[in-house]
Formats: sequence, C-alpha cells, structure tokens
Amino acid sequence: MRTVGSLAVTIMLAALPLYACAGNDETQTDDAGTPPDAAAPTETAADVRANVRDGFVAEAQWTRMYGVSALDGTADADAAFSRLNATEAQIVQQVAPFSGDDGAAQLGGLLHARAQAFADLVASMHSAAASTSADPQAVLDSNAQQIAQFFATLCPGAFPANAGDYLQAANRSMVAGLQARASGDDEAAVTDFDQSQASSAKFADSVGFALSSTFHADFAPPTTSRGADVVTLDLHRLLGDQGFWTRAFLVDQLNQVSAQPELDRAVKATADVGNVYGSYFGADFGSRIQYFIHTDTTDAVAFLIAVESGDQSTIDAIGNNWNAHADEFAQYLARNTTIDQAEVQQVLRTNVDRERAMIQARITQQWEADAVDYQMVLANRSTLADILAGPIAAKK
Repeated sequence: MRTVGSLAVTIMLAALPLYACAGNDETQTDDAGTPPDAAAPTETAADVRANVRDGFVAEAQWTRMYGVSALDGTADADAAFSRLNATEAQIVQQVAPFSGDDGAAQLGGLLHARAQAFADLVASMHSAAASTSADPQAVLDSNAQQIAQFFATLCPGAFPANAGDYLQAANRSMVAGLQARASGDDEAAVTDFDQSQASSAKFADSVGFALSSTFHADFAPPTTSRGADVVTLDLHRLLGDQGFWTRAFLVDQLNQVSAQPELDRAVKATADVGNVYGSYFGADFGSRIQYFIHTDTTDAVAFLIAVESGDQSTIDAIGNNWNAHADEFAQYLARNTTIDQAEVQQVLRTNVDRERAMIQARITQQWEADAVDYQMVLANRSTLADILAGPIAAKK
C-alpha cells in the first residue's frame, strides 16, 4: 500500500504563500493614519475560474496515472503520487487568497486525505483478502462531501448544494476505469476516465463560479466576454485531453500494453479542437488546425520509436522535423489570424522540447523528471489554449 504521512501535506502547505483572511484583519496605517495604497488586483474572475478548473483536471489526470502505475506495479508510482500531491497544492494556492491560512490548511488536509483514500482503495484492489472493516470507497465518498462543505462554508449561498455529488461521481468513475483496465476492457477504461474528468470539471466550475461570485470585489475588471471565457475553458480541456491521452498511449507502448483506445482518444481530442475552430472560421480552417495538432502526436510517436531504436541520426532527424512542424503551425496561425507568430512559436517549441524530454526521461527511468516534464506539457497546453482562443474571443 502506498502510504504518505502527514509530513507530505505539511511540506505541501508550507510551500504556499501566506494570505490574510479577507475582512478579518485590521488594515495597517502609516504614521499619518492613512491606509497604504493597495495594489490593484490583476487577476480577473475568469482567470480564477480557469486556474481552478486546470487544477482539478490536473489532479484527475495524476490520480489516474498514479492508479495505473500502482495497479501495474511499475516503478513510476511514487513519482506520480508526488505529482498528485503537487496538483492539490496548486488547487490550494488558488483558494488560499480567499480562505486565509487556516482555510488553506484545512483544504490541503482534505485534498491530501482524498489522495490517501484513493491510494488505499487501489491497494485494496490488489488483494481479495483486503480488510472489510472499512470501505475505501465510502471513505472517498465522505471526503467528497467534506470538500464540498468546505466550499459551501467559504462561499455561503453561492456554492451549489449538490456539488459534492460531482466529486463523488468523479471518484466512482475513476475507480470504475481502473477496474475496467485491470479486466482488459480498454475502451471502457477510457470512457470511465472521461466521465471522471468531466465530473471533476463540473465540481471545479462550481468552485470557480462560487469564488468569483462571493469575492467579486477582489478581482480586476473582466477583459473578455462570458462566451469567450467558455470557449477558452473548452480549449483548455480539449488540448489537455490531447496531451494526456498522447502521453497515456506512449507510456503503454513503452510498457508493451494495449494502447490503441488511448491513441484513438487523443485523435478525437485533436478533431474536437479543429471543430471548435471550424465552427468560427470554416471547416477548411478547422481541418488545418486539426492537421497541425495531429502532426504533433505523430511526431511524438515517431520520436519514441526512434529513441527506443537508439539510432541517433534518426532521433535527430525526427526531432528536427518536429521543430519544423511546430514552426509551420506558428506561421499558419500568424498568416490567418491575429495571433502573434513569435509568441505562439515560442509556446509550440517549448511544448516540443518538454514532450521530447518527457519521452527521454521515461525511457531512462527518470521518473521524477518525467512527471515534471509532463506537468509542464499540460501547463503549456493551457497557455496554447489561451492563445488559440484569442481570435475566437474577437468574434464574440
């Protein structure tokens, strides 16, 4: 059983910045009795909603990656669990400015308990003789409602009464997906994770909207329309899916595990991004966007095969092609939209660099580096989503 003691959550919380509880502390004044000028808020409500969504989606992804590793008994399980804890710290950081230090500590403890309960449940799946004195799923269900109650208390009247059910559903779909994978039903495993992530996103959106409603005075004025914000969040999800399922495919390929349903799911996410663009700029434009994103996936697979072969000249050639394809994508976007070529080219090149580093780290069994590289890939997908949403937002 993977057990992480209280030291892990202590370290996680110690890394967070300290925030004063809003409205509870007296404002300091200078010698003349005048409050010092407060810096104007720079974060909009849309920023917080996107960051909270990204945090919970990353948590869902790392929960599955840890679960798969733990069930398969592979050596990267500890690194995946560590990264799962890091995503929970990411969520706490988004909430801490509104909850204060005590609230941040409470939320961090609940999220840590969620990860530990999941680890216990995965451990119980290994043994039919596991103790029946406590139901690990019941522990997860209770924890989901406790997390929901935390936000209901923090955002009275703004947090939906049934939001805890989303988190509970996310947990159950996550476990169902692992059970499907263990039984060899790979297509069901993909479907179940999609359902788990969708439920996590619903819970995250409940949190984001409750925070933006309750603490609206603490945000900078909006810079985009609500419709544009929805498109941006959608692109975050779709590009994150494409990155996640591409990684899942690569990992299983390396482990000689059936992986076709994962690759199919990555291709679907790519098509979905193209469809979003196609609905605003026409089917031809959407198809070109789909082509460039799909090319990134095929380049990643080709690079993996090349690195496994050990042929350095092939590795270099595919790496150069991968860079060239990223540059072509940037040039196409700059020619046909208002997107800045230098900006998007840097993001796409960074994405290629991190994907390459991730593949090489996995092959050399540098598990911590692999986990960090993928987290950077996921964060970079969100940055790319923001850029790609720009031309669409201009039409809103």
